[in-house]
Amino acid sequence: MLRYIFKNIRSSIRTAPVMSLLYVICTAAASLAVLFSHGVYQNYNTDKMMDDIAIDQTQAVYTFGDYSETAEYDNGVVNYLTNGGRSTAGEFKQVIEMLSDDVKASFVGFSVHFDLRSYGTQDHMLARLEYHEEAHKYGLYDAYLANQKTSYGRYITPDEEYSGAKVVVIRDYTINDDPPPDCQLGDTITLFGEEYEVIGKVNQADSGFSSIDMPFLAVPDEMPVSSIGFLEGKVITTQAFKAVNDAMRRVYGDSVNIPIMPTVDVKETKFYTSIVIISVVLSAIAAITLAILFSYIVYTRRRTVSVLRLAGCTRGAAARMYITEAVGVSAVIFAVCAAVYHRLLLPRLTYFFPKITEVYTLETYGYIFGVFIAVLLFIISIMVLSQLDRQPVEMFRRAGG
Repeated sequence: MLRYIFKNIRSSIRTAPVMSLLYVICTAAASLAVLFSHGVYQNYNTDKMMDDIAIDQTQAVYTFGDYSETAEYDNGVVNYLTNGGRSTAGEFKQVIEMLSDDVKASFVGFSVHFDLRSYGTQDHMLARLEYHEEAHKYGLYDAYLANQKTSYGRYITPDEEYSGAKVVVIRDYTINDDPPPDCQLGDTITLFGEEYEVIGKVNQADSGFSSIDMPFLAVPDEMPVSSIGFLEGKVITTQAFKAVNDAMRRVYGDSVNIPIMPTVDVKETKFYTSIVIISVVLSAIAAITLAILFSYIVYTRRRTVSVLRLAGCTRGAAARMYITEAVGVSAVIFAVCAAVYHRLLLPRLTYFFPKITEVYTLETYGYIFGVFIAVLLFIISIMVLSQLDRQPVEMFRRAGG
């Protein structure tokens, strides 16, 4: 059968090149339309969920120590309070190492609040760690950098952040009668038991949540951490939240208090139900168009199929040959279009639809492909069977034999 299928494809390209090209173009357009429509719909849904639960997620934080009590906010967020517990920067670095690249890329990153009181300083420091997929590392939070200013000197660069360079940005203002460090740009200063080069200074208006900043990898491992939260910008999925919680428990055991917060489950039934509904509707429309195009191709082969039928080929065998050809070609085109869409088009669509990449997984593509091919198979089968007359002599007569 495969030999006849490839022979038929070559014959169609020769005898009906325009219709064959139209079939390829329509299949490609239908494939991209189904993939794109699912992403746009889920992007809209994610945006709605973001409005509802983003505040809940940014207020929910991991704390450490014995369970004490809960704090309820107007929006329903519940944070566990601690009873004197703390983490360290080194322990949190272990948590990060346990997370896979896919988990890290599924949400923006972490905000890490350091406790500097044990060092006898009035300074406060908050590390905003955003995961950068191209570097496969955590670095500076882009949204924070866009608003960060220095009174003198410069701020930390991404390369310095990735490499853990011993550089620091310090304050040039007084906090509670504690004067700023007595040093100039380019000087070496001892902080937290280690030496850092001063590359910048911030005034009180520009300091934001931190009066001192340094690369996270340059923070001493014993530096106390009071709490850890999530950066805003993406709603964390249920699967990623579970992975972070598992890593936290492996490092901290029972001393970590897991926040209660809403998440998005991209594997839940209603998520895939929306894929099926969108795919069925669009695939049915596309399949009807493809069936019309393919019916013309089948019509041009009536003489050939009538000869096969007279030679002993059954109506069912002929139907299977044409159905396999149509669906097989469409499946190959869909696979190629899905690869092009994921690699080339999807990254560019994020400019218009920021959440669109979050809804595509290998399972998602598999579901859409399965629905598209199933609908196409059903409609093409009806068309092919209606085109093939039961009597080969009648087919031969209609073909002009």
